[in-house]
Amino acid sequence: MSGLPEERGGKPAYIQKRDEAARAERKRQEHKESVAAINAVADELAADQQKNDTNESRRGLREKVTIGLLVGTVIAAGLGDWIFYHTMKDSRLSSSNQIEAMRKQLTVMQDQLEEARIDQRAWIAPLNASLTRPLDPASDIVSITVSAQNTGREPALDIISMATIDAAPQDKIEDRRACDRTFPQAGEAAVYPSDHFGMTLNYATQFATRPQIVRDIIAGRQILFIMGCFAYRTMGQPHHSGYCFYLYPQIGPQTGDISPKPVAEWVFRKCPVGNIAD
Repeated sequence: MSGLPEERGGKPAYIQKRDEAARAERKRQEHKESVAAINAVADELAADQQKNDTNESRRGLREKVTIGLLVGTVIAAGLGDWIFYHTMKDSRLSSSNQIEAMRKQLTVMQDQLEEARIDQRAWIAPLNASLTRPLDPASDIVSITVSAQNTGREPALDIISMATIDAAPQDKIEDRRACDRTFPQAGEAAVYPSDHFGMTLNYATQFATRPQIVRDIIAGRQILFIMGCFAYRTMGQPHHSGYCFYLYPQIGPQTGDISPKPVAEWVFRKCPVGNIAD
């Protein structure tokens, strides 16, 4: 029989200690491996987290860059629109100014042409009226001649004169608008400028009335007048010269005259109405 102690189970004590040491070593190794595995997992998690953080940072950077590009694009587009708007506005303003300047220039040119036309055209000017025959208290005929000249620089063509002789109180002479119904007639008289040719146009008009009217005219109770219009053409355009003359009754103090004059010496004066030119 050996003198070494034995444990239950029949194993020697040194073997039991060796086994316990082996088991302890295995536990330490297992613990070490567990710790290593845990550390490895932790390291892997940390690496994943770092990777995720890096990716998140990069994604955030990309988002910021994208947002920045979008904002820059919007700003650039807005700036482009602003520049385009003001460019077009300035262009429209410049065009408007040019158009306005052209209109003003055209108006000036038209005024100059009109002034030149007026300066060169014919002008028929009624000068005066006179009795073609003396007033006869026993007659019913009154005849008056109206004289006119072309004071312009072009011939007056297709001249025609329409006139009315009548008698009325002096303050009752009314404008009969003779030119409204008087028009140039092709082939009628032509009157050349008086400054060059010294021409005078004489139109005689005869008026049939009652002898009593003639006697009233001679007595100053009625005023004899003639109202008419010359229609003519110059520089291709129709024009008119309206006229009205009345026989001033120089019969004495009642008309402001110191002494009466014979009817044959009475003169015609212009009426306050009926005298127009275009």
